[in-house]
Amino acid sequence: MGNFICFAASEFLEIALAKGVYGNVGNKSQQYLWSILRDLIAIKPGDTILFYETSKKRFHGVYEAISVPFFCEDNLFQDSRDSFPFRFAFRKRIDFLKPVPDFEFIHLIDRKVVWSLAALQKDPTGPFRSIVNISNQEK
Repeated sequence: MGNFICFAASEFLEIALAKGVYGNVGNKSQQYLWSILRDLIAIKPGDTILFYETSKKRFHGVYEAISVPFFCEDNLFQDSRDSFPFRFAFRKRIDFLKPVPDFEFIHLIDRKVVWSLAALQKDPTGPFRSIVNISNQEK
C-alpha cells in the first residue's frame, strides 16, 4: 500500500473533506498535466492519505483512498476557473481532534514513522504537484 500527502488550499480542502472526494487542477499546460496524472494514477484503493492545508500549514487526520482515480468536470469545488477534474474518493481512518500544525510533523521523525520532511517540500520541477508519495524510505 502507498502513502501520500495531498496538498490543498483551505476552501478546496473543506469541500473535499465534506464530500469525500479530492480533486486536482486541470487547467494547466501539458507539461504540468503530465505530473498531475503521474501522481494521481499512483493512488490505489487502500492507500493512506494525509491532507495538508497549504494556507494554514497543517494536517487533517488520516484517510484511506477508496476508489481508483477518475475524471469528472462537474463544479463540485465551486471554482469558476477550474473544475479540479482529476479525482479520487476517500474515507476517514483517523480523525484528529483538531488539525496538526506541520511543525509538529517532526515528532513523526522522532518516532521514526517518517524519515525526512522532504515530502513537505514542493518539487521544483513541477510546481503544480499537489500529491506527493511518501516512499518506503520516508515512512
